[in-house]
Amino acid sequence: GSKRMNEKFMTDFIQSKALLAKEMSANKPKISRSKKHHLIQAFNPILVLKNGLKNTVAFEIELGEDNRILLLTGPNSGGKSILLKSFGLIQLMFQKGLLVPLSADSEMRLFSQFLVDIGDNQSVENELSTYSAHLNKMKYFLENADENTLVMADEFGTGTEPDYGAAMAESILVELNKKKISGIFTTHFNNLKALAEKSQGIFNGAMLFNMETLTPTFRFKAGSPGSSFAFEIARNIGLSERVIKQAAEKIGSTRLNYDRSLLELQDKTRQLMDELESLRRKQSNLDDLKKNYSELKDNLDKRKDLVEKEAQKKALDMLAQTQYELKSLKTEFQKTPEPEKKLAIRKVIDDKVEILEEKVKITPKINRPLAVGDYAKHKYKGFEGEILDIKNGQVKLSHNGFEWKSKLDELEFVSQSEKRKEERRTGNVTSQMIDKRKSFSQDLAVRGKRTEEALNLTDLFINEAIMLGFDRVRILHGKGEGILRQMIRNQLKGMAQVGMVADEHVEFGGAGITVVELG
Repeated sequence: GSKRMNEKFMTDFIQSKALLAKEMSANKPKISRSKKHHLIQAFNPILVLKNGLKNTVAFEIELGEDNRILLLTGPNSGGKSILLKSFGLIQLMFQKGLLVPLSADSEMRLFSQFLVDIGDNQSVENELSTYSAHLNKMKYFLENADENTLVMADEFGTGTEPDYGAAMAESILVELNKKKISGIFTTHFNNLKALAEKSQGIFNGAMLFNMETLTPTFRFKAGSPGSSFAFEIARNIGLSERVIKQAAEKIGSTRLNYDRSLLELQDKTRQLMDELESLRRKQSNLDDLKKNYSELKDNLDKRKDLVEKEAQKKALDMLAQTQYELKSLKTEFQKTPEPEKKLAIRKVIDDKVEILEEKVKITPKINRPLAVGDYAKHKYKGFEGEILDIKNGQVKLSHNGFEWKSKLDELEFVSQSEKRKEERRTGNVTSQMIDKRKSFSQDLAVRGKRTEEALNLTDLFINEAIMLGFDRVRILHGKGEGILRQMIRNQLKGMAQVGMVADEHVEFGGAGITVVELG
């Protein structure tokens, strides 16, 4: 009975974990065997359960060999403590075998011990005992922490006179860093921000703030310390400008300039992150459009094949009917002795042949494979010639002194009569091609063009270069943000005759010019 109860408990427990993971849209991250610890598109589990993924702000934090300790700064109510607790809760859930709300591309390591100092230090009656408790915890941390320890401390160093608290916090942080711990510490102390800038293993990070509305964004950015926004928040709630000015004079111009620079940098960072997110959305839309275009092209190709086959069937039916009629007329012609009747029958035959030539525009396809010596035409690009070589599905053709390469399945057979007819129609094509080759520029400039126009010009330019027998051309698109260059290169990679695509040599234009090898 006890065994069955245990089995039922385990089954219920596993099902509960699965239901919880489903409700949070949770994933299993990769397990790191090194010091790498990278949370991507992570969410606070409690906020996800309460508000849903769409209404919860995601965060990304990466700890590693060189950046093991994150010093998290920024204003009060900006989300520092939430981020700290979110990180810790996700880690605890992960180490207990639960799936967690983050991207499956995340990578997490296992820690042998958690050392945590999180609590409310705002009680007046309890302030001294709170700081004593804080120091006792730090003493325990220093005695027991090692490189497999995760340390988390909220409002690190507060609870006593600021100068002493800041100095003590800096000494403790230096010693913990020597022990190679990993961790997150939230603080307002500027000496700790400066320590992070110059210390190997410690790095700054800030909670971003909207400078226009003076409201928190709850978004985290690694790499720069944050300001406390004390003066901005005081001004926003209507505190006397005289009081703010007196406080500013006491703190000194150097510190104010430092904080002002931080504010401007932080706001610029927020704006850049918004722009980056907008670009990511646009790229996603472009990818969807490209996929839709590809599907549409496939459908059109299939419809084209069906139309061609239907047209060929009609042409063949008409040919068979006409052949039957011509056979009957031939028999009648042979049996008729009168010259006048023979002449009339001959006229009927000529008329039927002329009507057939007008209506039947499609040459029936030959049901045998193409071979060396055959005359073939490219189905889509229009160039044609005699087949010189076939190897691994690749064909080399020659016509009027020029050579082209194509895939075998992109060619169709051209009969000798069609070939002679075409040669009669374009008797002077050789001299035209030679003149055009002389006047053709191997550089195409598309700087400043709209993307659609640039892509159309590129398509025409490459096809003309192939037709004229050039093996190398250049496209001048400029550097800019690199979007036009990427779109052009994506198009080039999809063209059968295009070989290597690369930047021009740095002395001749570098990334602003794409060199295209044609083969």
